[in-house]
Amino acid sequence: GRLDWADRFLAFCQTNSVPLDFFSYHRYADNVDSFVQKTRQVRALLVKNGFGDVPMYLNEWNWQRGWSGDVYRESVRRRGDRNNYRFAASYAATMSALQHEAVDMMMYYDMRVPCRYNGVFAADSEEPLKGFFAFYAWSRLYRLGREVKSDLSGETKALTAIAAKGPDGALALLVTRCVESEDTFGRIPVHVAVAGRSLARARLHMTDELDRYTEKELQVQPDGTATFLLAPQAFAVIELD
Repeated sequence: GRLDWADRFLAFCQTNSVPLDFFSYHRYADNVDSFVQKTRQVRALLVKNGFGDVPMYLNEWNWQRGWSGDVYRESVRRRGDRNNYRFAASYAATMSALQHEAVDMMMYYDMRVPCRYNGVFAADSEEPLKGFFAFYAWSRLYRLGREVKSDLSGETKALTAIAAKGPDGALALLVTRCVESEDTFGRIPVHVAVAGRSLARARLHMTDELDRYTEKELQVQPDGTATFLLAPQAFAVIELD
């Protein structure tokens, strides 16, 4: 939505003592930073106009390169492609990044079948696309109930990480590599360590250009840490009971 309109609307509400139950906005973009910046801008407007405690909902979001001509058609075609791994990585990275921003809920648009904005299910067969597994991966963390701290160090450009822990000690980690340039090739090593725990019995699932939430071997070191290779436009889920 337009921020100038939002600013005038919020100023009117403040001046006239109009209460707000929530404030919603949309964002369609082809990079994670754009979602983050828009969220911060909206929150700043709410604070500026005295509504800093009002819940904020990103009630439409999706990957979109443009709204007309070839870029619009490209967005529609690639989103619905059966190998839409770029979108899967974008979805995973966007949810991970906004988990630490001041947005209260996110509503992906759209999972209707058929729908040109659906990057989750195939329009013809209704089978899951690779975009589906970004939401499935997120659900693996959500079911555990509590986010725990995850730190990235070293060469972390284009990487996001988020982790969760269950009441029984089960852990899950989602690591996403979402690069802006499509000319980036080659896998990078990702080294994972969990304080006080060995990853010897951990499970690794990968989604990338070649894999579809495929279980892969995790290279575990004698000290209990582990390493895996992550392609551009890909995400990995590590789970430890």
